[in-house]
Amino acid sequence: MPDSRIAGRPERLSVVAISHGPTPYYTPILNALSERVRLHVIYLGNGTMQGTGGSSWDAFADAWGEPPRFELSTYRSVPIRLGRLDFNARFSVGIGRRLDRLRPDVILAHSWGPLMIEPLLWARATGRRSVMWTESGATTGLLRDPVTMATRRRIVGLADAVVSSGSEATKFIQQLGADPSKIVTSCLPSSLAHSIAERVAGPTVGASHPERRFLFVGRLVDLKRPLNLARAFLRAQPRLGNATLTFAGEGPVRPSLDALAAKSGGRIRLIGRSEGIDLADRFLAADVLVVPSVREVWGLVVNEGLAAGLFIVATDQVASAVDLVADGVGLIVPADDVDLLAESLVQAASADHSEQARERRRASVSHCTPDAFATAIDHAIDRAFGVAPRRAPIL
Repeated sequence: MPDSRIAGRPERLSVVAISHGPTPYYTPILNALSERVRLHVIYLGNGTMQGTGGSSWDAFADAWGEPPRFELSTYRSVPIRLGRLDFNARFSVGIGRRLDRLRPDVILAHSWGPLMIEPLLWARATGRRSVMWTESGATTGLLRDPVTMATRRRIVGLADAVVSSGSEATKFIQQLGADPSKIVTSCLPSSLAHSIAERVAGPTVGASHPERRFLFVGRLVDLKRPLNLARAFLRAQPRLGNATLTFAGEGPVRPSLDALAAKSGGRIRLIGRSEGIDLADRFLAADVLVVPSVREVWGLVVNEGLAAGLFIVATDQVASAVDLVADGVGLIVPADDVDLLAESLVQAASADHSEQARERRRASVSHCTPDAFATAIDHAIDRAFGVAPRRAPIL
């Protein structure tokens, strides 16, 4: 248990985290946080779930990443969807009664969405502190109308401090009115990246092959732009020698991707979805990871590629690339520019792929760990205790 660093922070801190649901990257962070504070997590992601004692965890199957080591419960939430707009939110009703029983010192709200309004108002009304965990950047949502932005600013204004997942999230939360002095910026960790790092022993498989092996990992959906990548590879192919491009994933654009692959002379390969150790080995057998997406809240695949020592080619809409990709590590290109993407593939093919270069790339992501992110949350809690309690405002 860390020492109390700010006057007024309880020695034995009780934290209740509010989340939509477990994810493979979220659970390890919370496990690390539970070593610092008394932690209880309330999951609101499934409106049909009952409280403890009658829970159905079917919706959470394979979502934990690792077994949770903290207390947890579930609470009902109501889904709200607005037609074809980019609005898919949930609201909790009456969760304040659960919080009255748990009596936390701090509320940790995972996101600034409507689901967090009631918990944040509860913290204000009872004089508790609140920390908002934000991942969204300016390009990861489509609603930017004045009413929506004003509502977001009011929700952000309820939090005493913020921990953000990367610099893009920090910029956006500042645009929404968060005090820069109350923001702690960290780096999201990937469990698979940790597994890849453990499997690295001596020279990687790709270090001794003259032909370059490009890799795409993710769902084959339009937002991730796999068709752009296939088109760019075909344009660059005369200058890439015997290079190959492997797509690891499934999705609705698969038929169109198959048609493009048929023009590559066998150099574009589609292997379907890959997971776990098999996916780790796919990373370790590649040279270059390409992430051509137009919307990525973070993009853990960049962590995973770097953990394998791969050179990264990513668009400027991939938040993790903005933070982690630098000279010698990779290239950042404008989204939806197929010509520049093709040129970047040629540059990536001639980049330094020696074992020494791969090791430097592996080291560049070694700081993105669950413990480091839990430490960032702990620091944000310290900053929250530097804020005098305020009465709950009216939204």
